[in-house]
Amino acid sequence: MDRLPAATSLATALLALERSCATGVLHVRGALGEARLAIVDGTPRALVGAVPQGGTLGDRLVRSGGLDARAHADALDARAQADTLDVAGSRGPVGRWLVESGAARPEAVAHALREQLRERVRALFRWHAVEFQFVAGAAEIGVPMVPDAVRAGDLVLSAMRDALAQEPLLALRRFLGDGLLVLTPLGEALLDHAALWPDEAAMLPTLRSGAAVDALLSIARGSPRALRLLAALRYLRAASSPRASADTYALLLRKTREVRRAADAGTLLELARGADGSAARRSLRRFAGALHPDRLGPEAPAALRRASSDLVGALALAAERVARSA
Repeated sequence: MDRLPAATSLATALLALERSCATGVLHVRGALGEARLAIVDGTPRALVGAVPQGGTLGDRLVRSGGLDARAHADALDARAQADTLDVAGSRGPVGRWLVESGAARPEAVAHALREQLRERVRALFRWHAVEFQFVAGAAEIGVPMVPDAVRAGDLVLSAMRDALAQEPLLALRRFLGDGLLVLTPLGEALLDHAALWPDEAAMLPTLRSGAAVDALLSIARGSPRALRLLAALRYLRAASSPRASADTYALLLRKTREVRRAADAGTLLELARGADGSAARRSLRRFAGALHPDRLGPEAPAALRRASSDLVGALALAAERVARSA
C-alpha cells in the first residue's frame, strides 16, 4: 500500500482549499520536481510541472472523437496562408482556436481539459516527500484552465481509484482488517456530493454510523469497486476505527462491575420484567455495538480490549438465558 505516499497530505490540502473557496496557486515540491496547481474559488482548474502531460489537447480530442479532422485541416491551411500564427497556436489557447475555427465543439474541449487535469493530478498523488505552499491571488500559471469547476473530492477519488486499480483484492482486504470503520470529518468532506457508483453509495449511511468491514461489504454485495473505495478511504484516514467516548468507558466499567457481582441476565441487558428473547437480542445488539473491542480504537490497551471482549461474551450468554427461559 505504498502507491500513494503523498495522498493524505495532498487530499487534505485540496479539500481545505475547497472549503475556504480560495483562489491562487498551490506550489507542490517533491523528490520528482515541482508543480503548480491553479485554484479558482477552491476548485483545481489547471496543473503544470514535472508530471506526465499525457499528450496534447489535440491528441485527446482525436482519441475521443471530438475533433473534426476536415475542419481542422481547413483551419490549418487558412492559418498558414494568413501567415499570422504558427501551427502551435502561439497567439492564444489551442482550445479556443479549435472552437473558433469550427474544428471542435466547446463541450469537447472542456471535457478534454478536465480529463487532462485528472491525469496530471493522479500523477501528482504518486509523489514522495511532498511539501506545499499556497500563494493566494491570481491563479494564472500559463496554461489553459478548465472552464468549469472540478471538485477536489472527485479528483482525489479519481486518483485513488487509479492507484488501487491494480492492487490485488486480497491485499486490500487484509489492509482493511476486520474491525469497525466509521467516516471521519475528512471523509465527509471528500464524499460530499461525490460521484459514486450505486454499490459504493449504498455503504455510506452505515459507514457514517460505523460498522464492521464485512458488514459494509455485505451491503455492497461484495463489490470489488466498493472494497477499493473502503481501502482508499482507510488509506487517506477518511475512514478509521471509531474511538471510544467517555460514555463508552463509563458503560464498560458499569457492566463489568455487574458481571463481577453476578447480576442476573435481565439486569445485565437492562430488560423490562417478562421480556422475551427478541427483546434480549435487541438489547444485546445495542450493547455489543457500543462495547465491542473495535469501538475502543487501536490505541486502547490490550487489557481493556480483552475486558471488552469478555463483557460482550457475558452479555451474549445473558441473552441466551433469557431466550431459553421465555
